[in-house]
Amino acid sequence: MARQLRIEYAGAMSHVTVRSNGKQALFGDDEDRRYLLSRIAKACDEHKARIYLLCLMENHLGRTQTGHFPEKASPIFDYLCVPNRK
Repeated sequence: MARQLRIEYAGAMSHVTVRSNGKQALFGDDEDRRYLLSRIAKACDEHKARIYLLCLMENHLGRTQTGHFPEKASPIFDYLCVPNRK
């Protein structure tokens, strides 16, 4: 079943989750986690978004935010589309 559309308005909070396929690990090591955190910080500055809660787990992550990242500008999208960065 598809999720309901996100209701967006100025100042709206949203909870965003990202899960890996087949419970595969999203992060190889702490360097990967730091890289993603730096991308999230940069995207927040660029899109005037604010992250209130962020939880990085082995095979998924969750965040509560205000503001909106366009899909192609999402730091998560960027992180997941750059395989084998090392």
